[in-house]
Amino acid sequence: SLTEMLNRIRQGAAKAKPGEVIVASGGWNRAIFPEKRGPNKKDLDDAAPNNPVFLFQSGRNNANLNSLALKRLGIDRNTKDWGSFPILKDEESGEPTGELSGGEQVLAADEKLLPQPSVDKQIEWLMEDQQLQHSLGLTAIRELSIPVEHMRVYQEMHRQGKLTMRVSMGLMFGVQHVDG
Repeated sequence: SLTEMLNRIRQGAAKAKPGEVIVASGGWNRAIFPEKRGPNKKDLDDAAPNNPVFLFQSGRNNANLNSLALKRLGIDRNTKDWGSFPILKDEESGEPTGELSGGEQVLAADEKLLPQPSVDKQIEWLMEDQQLQHSLGLTAIRELSIPVEHMRVYQEMHRQGKLTMRVSMGLMFGVQHVDG
């Protein structure tokens, strides 16, 4: 439920240092919540008043942010678009709703709000994933839309002789247009 989700965010905020980003993952669906809605910016502000909140929606192509996260990203009532997508605004107040509505926006916010793993750490994770995929009999994967930085990790794995799968990649456009 929305109430339980917000309680969990409150618990995370209680353990976090002021200013530390609270990240909550997807897997929820507003349609099945008894409240029949997802969290809005005010809900997230109330749950974590001293921390930016970055709440991934299912599929990680959309996200909900609180006021502190929007401020850290430089998004305010004067921001028309961010990346290739418009900033959603409340019709009455003209303020951003806190909902990011596109993969490029969510990825750019992720890269700006959260500490990014080193190339070596990303290679380590991808090697673990490869091992699992090989154990299932898979020999190839398809990355439909990835930013150039992630593509470079695969290239580095190949250079080091650690890439043991065939990988088809599609380059994501839009993120490079986000200022900041």
